[in-house]
Amino acid sequence: TAIETAEEALVYLKKSGRKNLTISLHQCHELRAGNIDRLDAVVKAIGPHLDLVTICGSDRKTNDNSTDWSDAIKPLGEGDFDPKILLRVLRDNHFKGPIILHTFGLMKKPDSHYRSSFELYQKMVAEVEK
Repeated sequence: TAIETAEEALVYLKKSGRKNLTISLHQCHELRAGNIDRLDAVVKAIGPHLDLVTICGSDRKTNDNSTDWSDAIKPLGEGDFDPKILLRVLRDNHFKGPIILHTFGLMKKPDSHYRSSFELYQKMVAEVEK
């Protein structure tokens, strides 16, 4: 990947001088980059340019030198990183854009995976909004 994190993308966005460009934040890339404890700072830094977020299940410690993303992109609910951490950061920073489920290497049938992931996502959102 040429641009690894949302903050790296911000550098290029600013250099471009274009008003019609936005940034996506991918949980898996931020964790791989070691930004697990900086998610609030990352979201604040990219602020009004943030347009799309992806979440997934993930391990807190990822193999950042690997081309195998199975540690950083798991089905929602798998891995030891709690995606509600990122959902709370997004809530606290008033993000209203789309949040997309990032999938990779599914073992379940897609319709079953989608259904269980969507139910889990709805549960997570309800917990975060309490």
